[in-house]
Amino acid sequence: MINKKMKLPVLIGAFAAMAGGGAHADLLAYKFATPSGEQKSLSPGAIYANPVGNMTFSLSAGIDRKVKVSILRPDGTVVTSAVSPLLGATDRITVGGNTYYGAELVLLAPAEGEYQIKSEILSSQGASIQSASERLVVDRTAPVINGDFTFTLGGWTWGRIDIFGPDNIKNTISIGGITDAGSGAVSARYFAIDPQGVKRSKTVALTQNTPASITLYANEASATDVAPTNRAEYQIGVEVTDAAGNVAQKTRLSAIDRTFPPYSVEVWNSQLGQWQPYSSATSYENPIKLRSKIAKSDHVDFNGTKFGHKFGYNSQDASFVYNETTASIPAAAQTYWNIQTLAGVSQTFHFNNLNVVKLGGSAQLGPQAEGFWYGIAGQPLVSGTSPRISIPSTIDRYKVQVEPRGYVQTVSVNGVTCSVPINETSCTLNPNVSFSSGRGYSPYPVHIRNPDGKLTQHPTYLYVYWDFNPPVIDATTWEPATKKTTVRVIDNDRINNWQIGMWDTTNIRVDAVSGSGSRTPLTLSLSSDESYNTKNREFTTSGIADGRYTLEAIAVDTYDNTARKTISQITIDNTAPNLAIQIPPTGVPSLDDIVLDVTDAISSNPSITSVNLRGGPSSDNVFLSARTISANRFKLEYPVMFPSLKAGESYTLTVVASDDQGNKVTKSVAFNYTPRQVTLADGMDGKLMIPAVTQEFTHADGSKI
Repeated sequence: MINKKMKLPVLIGAFAAMAGGGAHADLLAYKFATPSGEQKSLSPGAIYANPVGNMTFSLSAGIDRKVKVSILRPDGTVVTSAVSPLLGATDRITVGGNTYYGAELVLLAPAEGEYQIKSEILSSQGASIQSASERLVVDRTAPVINGDFTFTLGGWTWGRIDIFGPDNIKNTISIGGITDAGSGAVSARYFAIDPQGVKRSKTVALTQNTPASITLYANEASATDVAPTNRAEYQIGVEVTDAAGNVAQKTRLSAIDRTFPPYSVEVWNSQLGQWQPYSSATSYENPIKLRSKIAKSDHVDFNGTKFGHKFGYNSQDASFVYNETTASIPAAAQTYWNIQTLAGVSQTFHFNNLNVVKLGGSAQLGPQAEGFWYGIAGQPLVSGTSPRISIPSTIDRYKVQVEPRGYVQTVSVNGVTCSVPINETSCTLNPNVSFSSGRGYSPYPVHIRNPDGKLTQHPTYLYVYWDFNPPVIDATTWEPATKKTTVRVIDNDRINNWQIGMWDTTNIRVDAVSGSGSRTPLTLSLSSDESYNTKNREFTTSGIADGRYTLEAIAVDTYDNTARKTISQITIDNTAPNLAIQIPPTGVPSLDDIVLDVTDAISSNPSITSVNLRGGPSSDNVFLSARTISANRFKLEYPVMFPSLKAGESYTLTVVASDDQGNKVTKSVAFNYTPRQVTLADGMDGKLMIPAVTQEFTHADGSKI
């Protein structure tokens, strides 16, 4: 028997969603197994997928709703679909670590082709309340690699596809003929599998043209991060991945050798009748006689392997091979031996190292250069040997300074000569060099000789570099939602060999130009080189003052040739929208009493991107949907909530709003949930009397409970 009256709050919040307004349908993610057996999860907007078997779609909505997912053909006909039961208080799903009211629906993956994923929120009676569609391209076919591996020498070096190593000349390994008719090839990796079967890989650039190609330097392909075991046979290869995640690969066997075996250089001492180490040798003749010395066990012509030196020789004995020649002392660095292995690993022995050799007897010093100057017509002389020309020019003067000698010294450049008198130190000639178009590099040898020509020094070249061609700004994009602008620049003057540093475009930027003409440079956010002559750069408009601008891309090569291209006239918005959460100060009897207002000075379509409800008597933590009431005004969909009956049982609502350019604002507010209450009173004869309720509670679609 009940002896006293007792008030019991009725959990109106648990039913309020049944009478709520329109809901926002959310496709949160979908997951599937790939052809390789990998489990993959994609977010909305991914477009490309390679599912086999079933696909599981995670969709969110409020309670007392149903969710539906369909896969449609381009003509709108349904391939397959699924509908959830009516969502209740226990129908929660977790996606990306966040909990939602919703369901996971399973569909059989369709055949390869183009489709639409249609997600819907349905009423309890099955009527569609709201829907959204997004593109789906199913592609299970891997890219095709029709090309073969090719090895390209960057200059005067060894190395080949079956054995290579780190070089100093830009040898390259390439493979082309890469196509993908489905989602398109988007990335590539190079890998090496060692003799123990361990695979190591690294990202490499994939060109954007069709068919695409991959090129990497032998230095990269033989580096210890992918090939730690030296002098070993590896299965090298490339993997190409398309946008859907399908992978194709091509492999071959190649040896990698990073070792450079020892060698020595000796000078002939005619008085002793023996070869001496050059560092302590004495020669009684000038030019001196010298030779390189390599053990046959370290030379591939004799050791029966691919590992070792591949350097020329003109004599040999039982244990060594030799390359004999002569050199005038003082010698210059421009004369050298490039000693290298079959794999292309090399060291350069510059003949100026021989200047430590002592001259004895009647041996006479040869010429020795001390300085160089060039003059472009109409301009003063400039110290140096390397004029760089980007406007039509003629080099009409070349001055050489030498050590004085007791004989006439003759300087020659490009077939033109001048003479330095006995004990004098310089002469000037006109090399007759002119350029006015294109791009190029011409090294004109500089020689200094004694009268009979037996003592000759080759100290340098007159290196002439010219470039009259600006780079090409091939493509640009502007994406307001991410504040990113991209620029693709091609420098057709670049050469992918030992000359790669001669022409380049290193100054690539984007300026935001205001109406008054003032320029503000954008910040570089991403840099990648698609190939040796193609560069991709990404810039952000973050940090630029709000307003109207013209974006202009600018590319300047190393000769100051400049290309410009207008990307777009845009409005930059770096200010977050205004978010106001209107809430009753004395407690919230219904979530309908909470109003979210989002406004933005520039964006016409700010939105609510996230609503999180945390706390209450059950310490809940759930993400909610928001429904649009009017322009820039939103209300919340109902979860299951419990009244805040005592201290510590309040809720915290955290709302995130964003505008068209991704600026976000976050606000939180705490409140007590105080739903309407009814009173239960004692009845007669021990019976409990409750108020009569007629059509008080209804489903969200208006139907009676």
